Amino acid sequence: FPWSFVGTLNKTYDFDGKTRSYYGMKPSHDVLKGAIFYYHGATEDADLCAYTSPGFINESLRRGFLLVFLQGVPTPNSTHRTKDRTWNSGTCCGYAAIARPDDVRYTKAVRKAVLAKFPELPSNKLFVTGISNGGSMVFRSGCELSESFAGLAAVVGSLEIRNRTQCAGQQCIDDGEEYNECSWNRTAPLCRPYDWLDGQGTMYECSMKGRKPPLIMFNGALDPLTNVSGTVNLPKNRSDPTSYYE
Repeated sequence: FPWSFVGTLNKTYDFDGKTRSYYGMKPSHDVLKGAIFYYHGATEDADLCAYTSPGFINESLRRGFLLVFLQGVPTPNSTHRTKDRTWNSGTCCGYAAIARPDDVRYTKAVRKAVLAKFPELPSNKLFVTGISNGGSMVFRSGCELSESFAGLAAVVGSLEIRNRTQCAGQQCIDDGEEYNECSWNRTAPLCRPYDWLDGQGTMYECSMKGRKPPLIMFNGALDPLTNVSGTVNLPKNRSDPTSYYE
């Protein structure tokens, strides 16, 4: 993909021995109006995300916004071009749910690097968006980086602040990948609708004590708080304590 620049974080921030990077597109405007940070979906990467978002890219650049596409951590031994990258968004997804990379700190590091690279960029005009697993990272950024962004937009993401492994029922099927898809046991402790409000099993804090940036959600019929398909996906590696629910 014809990127305007590729950024590499210094070696004080890496994951599993690999230096993290990010990709950007700069508009032709003399004055930058702001920047939009984009989290790709699970198993994708920055290239695929940009390739499938031509309308978003063209309109953002036309309006003078710098675009920063973030890169999740790769899945070891993946044979796909994207390396099946994922984000640690709380209770999801894939390899990141097991390895638990600090993607919040990674996001902060990219934000700092971008502001240093483009000092003319107004720091109060930084926005973040993402889709699916990346949409869930938008929620997490809103909780833990509320002072860093002026606004957020999540597409089919979910708020994953609670670990509800105990909600898995006895009926499970193999999804063919890292997880077993299990029925949702609504009689188990903390597994009834709205039990997510209970603070037990917290994956990350969401107090938002500072600035509360506006958030817009594009979820269709999907409930961003509890999700609606009624299943719990448990890692096949049961030594890993995380799970995510759909």
